[in-house]
Amino acid sequence: MRVETVVLQGTTRLLKSISKVKKKSNPVIYERYLVHIPSKIASDSLFPFRPGEELSIEVDPNGKVVLRA
Repeated sequence: MRVETVVLQGTTRLLKSISKVKKKSNPVIYERYLVHIPSKIASDSLFPFRPGEELSIEVDPNGKVVLRA
């Protein structure tokens, strides 16, 4: 009996968000980077993560990204 593993795949982009917070003396600029997960993948029953779940991320020098709960 052969068991196949289905890998969820899609394409996305790295997004950069900039927020400016006004302080009394100088505004503070915060940057954050977001990876959008397409709904086609996130809504699949095999997708292992849930909204609000804390994740750790690991990126190797070759660009491979690993997420863990």
